[in-house]
Amino acid sequence: MKILTSILILCILVFQVCAQKTIEQGKQWNIINYKGFTPNFCTDLYSFRNDTIINGVEYLELFTKSDTVQSAVWISDNVFMRENNQNQIFLLDDEEEIMMYDFNLIEGDSFFVDYDGSECDLIVYQIDSIAMLNGELRKRIRLVRSDEPDPDQPWAGYIVWIQGMGSTTSLTQYAGSCFVDSFYDLLCFYENEEILYTSPYTQGCFLTPVKDIENTISLRMYPNPVHDILHLETTSKVEQVNIYTLDGQLLLSSHETSVSLGAIAPGLYLVRIETADGIALKKLFVE
Repeated sequence: MKILTSILILCILVFQVCAQKTIEQGKQWNIINYKGFTPNFCTDLYSFRNDTIINGVEYLELFTKSDTVQSAVWISDNVFMRENNQNQIFLLDDEEEIMMYDFNLIEGDSFFVDYDGSECDLIVYQIDSIAMLNGELRKRIRLVRSDEPDPDQPWAGYIVWIQGMGSTTSLTQYAGSCFVDSFYDLLCFYENEEILYTSPYTQGCFLTPVKDIENTISLRMYPNPVHDILHLETTSKVEQVNIYTLDGQLLLSSHETSVSLGAIAPGLYLVRIETADGIALKKLFVE
C-alpha cells in the first residue's frame, strides 16, 4: 500500500509539472529594467493579450507597459511566442522561429542560445523543483555557460528557468546573460491576478526608480567597480544596505554609509539601499 501511495503521489507531481504552460493569456510578468549600466531603472509589465495566426501558425502577442508612466496603456511589444505540447517555447524573429526554452532537458544537456545579439552554449547544471507561493511545485532548471570554469562561484552566469513562468530574469531577454549580467530581473509573476512568485531580493512587485529617489535625496554610490570599501552619499538617512548574489542569496547587511566588502568575492551583485525616503536597487561590480 505504501509503494502504491508513493507511485500515486509521484504520478500526480509529474502530471502537475507537465501540465504547466508558460505561453498563455492571463499571466503577467513585472520586470525590473535597469536601462543598461546606468543608475536608473523602472518596472515594466508584460502580458499576452492577443492571439494571431502568422504563416499558418498560432502565436500569442506580448504586450507591455511601464508602471512609471501615468495612465499607461498596454501596447504591443511586437513579440510573438508559442508553446508546443513538448514544453518547448518558440519566439518568432524575422519570420524565423527561435527556441527559447526546452523543459525536456536533463542534467548535462546543452542548449544553444542565439538571440538578440547573444550567442553561447549553456549547460544544464541542476534540475530540481520550486514551490510557488500557492504551494504548487514547478520544475526548475539551472543553466550555466559551457565555458564557466567554476559554476559554484557567486558571480557565475546562471540562467534559471521555471516551468510555467519562464526565466527569473525575464521571459524573452534572459539571453543577455551570455556575455554580461542581464539588464532585467523578474520582480513578480501573476496568473489570473494571483501572485505566484516574488523575487527573493526585493520587497513588493513595483520598485521606485532610482532616478526618482536621486531627484529628491541625491543618492550616490561609489566607487563602482569597487575593491574594498563601498561609500554611499545621500541627503536621506540610510536605514539598511543589503548586498545579494544574482540568484537572491543575502551576503551582507549593514546600516552604515561606508561598507567593507573585503569578504565578498569578485563579481556582479545587487545592492538594495533602504532610506527614510525610498528604496533604491543598484548593480555593483566587485573587483
